[in-house]
Amino acid sequence: MSKELYDSEKVKGKENLKLSKIDEMVKKGEIDPSNVKFTTWQDKKNDDDEIIGTVRVVQEEDEELAKVEYICHRCQHHGFKKTEYKRPFWVRCENCEKSFSVPRLKGKVDKKNKT
Repeated sequence: MSKELYDSEKVKGKENLKLSKIDEMVKKGEIDPSNVKFTTWQDKKNDDDEIIGTVRVVQEEDEELAKVEYICHRCQHHGFKKTEYKRPFWVRCENCEKSFSVPRLKGKVDKKNKT
């Protein structure tokens, strides 16, 4: 098991958080973009508003499991898994075994509008 990284050790900036597994699956025809019923791509930020992790979720109409690709904001592990999609949606890192949520975007927009 890996140790958690301090904020100063974490990858900063979107250019360093490359997710490619889902893109490769689309190119190979394993995911049909016209058959997607849910998709989201969200960044995890620290208190200084710096991007320290990212998660991408895709679920097709005829699939029970969602495909999840992520870079853990705690240990920087790049992972991919298939998991049941239900709210609230949580992802467990395969490396550090910590869980993190993928919040609803509607809630994020409402919070920003209130401030």
